[in-house]
Amino acid sequence: MTHLSGAVLLLGLLGGIGPAQCAAEGVRGKQYDGIETMQFSHLLEDKRMKMVVFHWDGEGAGDLINTVRVLQKKKEFSDYLWNHVDVSTDTGAQAEFSKESLPMTFSQTPEDGIGVFNGGDFNVDNFREWHSFRTGEGWKNGHKVVRLEADDLPHKLVELTKKKPVFLKMYEEWCHHCKSLAPHFKRSSNELPDITFVEVECAKAGGFCNHFFPADGFPRVKLLQKGGKKAHEYKGVTYGYRKMTAFGKDPTQWKFDVDTNLPGAVAVGSNVAAAAAAAADDAAARAAKAAGSHVGL
Repeated sequence: MTHLSGAVLLLGLLGGIGPAQCAAEGVRGKQYDGIETMQFSHLLEDKRMKMVVFHWDGEGAGDLINTVRVLQKKKEFSDYLWNHVDVSTDTGAQAEFSKESLPMTFSQTPEDGIGVFNGGDFNVDNFREWHSFRTGEGWKNGHKVVRLEADDLPHKLVELTKKKPVFLKMYEEWCHHCKSLAPHFKRSSNELPDITFVEVECAKAGGFCNHFFPADGFPRVKLLQKGGKKAHEYKGVTYGYRKMTAFGKDPTQWKFDVDTNLPGAVAVGSNVAAAAAAAADDAAARAAKAAGSHVGL
């Protein structure tokens, strides 16, 4: 990694390194006018809100850089810093990224820390939608998540499953991933009226989480079958609200292969089979109604 003097190190920590400073200090790598160079070591220490394009000497990064140029001119996004890292000349970054994995875009926010931009392809429309969600669209002004605590468990949870499937989120307040999941869970609760969303803070659940759903780490997310007898283990790779909502709307993805052992839970058959049966009944009813309309003609 290129050695920096104390003054330039401080500048880097405060806001990236501009082209002039890079030239003066011998910092190598591709430069883009108006987009600050960020060295990887500084990026890990700088906690301000930002978008960062990682690339290898600019290869394949043209569209990402053009997106940054458009976004940084828009007043509604003025709270963000816009940086790039040329991994080809940054040995610290090379320890984390291969040339084949680039280019890619990272976001850093107070809520989620730093991670790969999870709003889809990094373009102007997707960033605008991602930003709107991050600032509360679709969840901050209301949601349908039911909170259950020790006195409610497990009986109230079982009662809820008798009406419709239940998305159960088990979490702890100290868990960073749980905090990142929270707005996505709330947003999906507003978009899936045929599923009840329930959250349980395990520290206040009287041992419920580890007794019925033991696992290492948090969050633990299950989709409980109607009746509560079986559960689908929902994996963390799909914690985004869009994928969660799509999953909730597609019963063919539901794999109820985990016994819940909840007292009072009942087996109601496969939800997929039930959905298919309901569709068949509806089709039969429509056919009967149509046939009746022709009687006496």
